[in-house]
Amino acid sequence: MNCFRKSKKYFHFTDRKGNKKIAKIKPAPEPEDVIWTNLGQSKWSLFKKKLFTFAVTVLILVISFLVTFFLTKIQL
Repeated sequence: MNCFRKSKKYFHFTDRKGNKKIAKIKPAPEPEDVIWTNLGQSKWSLFKKKLFTFAVTVLILVISFLVTFFLTKIQL
């Protein structure tokens, strides 16, 4: 016999063995907030993509800093 009791953020119930369980409830995200292309991809794959993007961004920043630095040295 399952016993259900609802509170604002938690769902209390008893499983078949009589153990009391608590499930935290949160609203589902809106469909437009979900990045559908990421579904089905592993966390490692997503991490590699983010790492690559970060590395390229840092590389662009370093190159632009060096160009600015050397151009100011030439100008003096």
